[in-house]
Amino acid sequence: MDIVAVLDCATTQPLEFLVADRFPPPPREEDLLKLEPGYWFGAEVDFPLFDELLNGKRGPDCVDITLTFHPEPPTPAVTTRVRAVR
Repeated sequence: MDIVAVLDCATTQPLEFLVADRFPPPPREEDLLKLEPGYWFGAEVDFPLFDELLNGKRGPDCVDITLTFHPEPPTPAVTTRVRAVR
């Protein structure tokens, strides 16, 4: 999953945001889950976009975020837009 763009809701202007990779530990056998056709499995994912302690700037109260999900080939990437409000 990639963050393509972050816009301020009030001004629609692009915002600078943090980009960081996360590397979880390798899965254990008991962590693996077989997904059957028609079954959906979701998980919470954190995208820390702003860090006031790092750069002294507080993020805006509302952002529009464009995300792209890259599944395994040959399935094409999917892009969506979400709004996050503090």
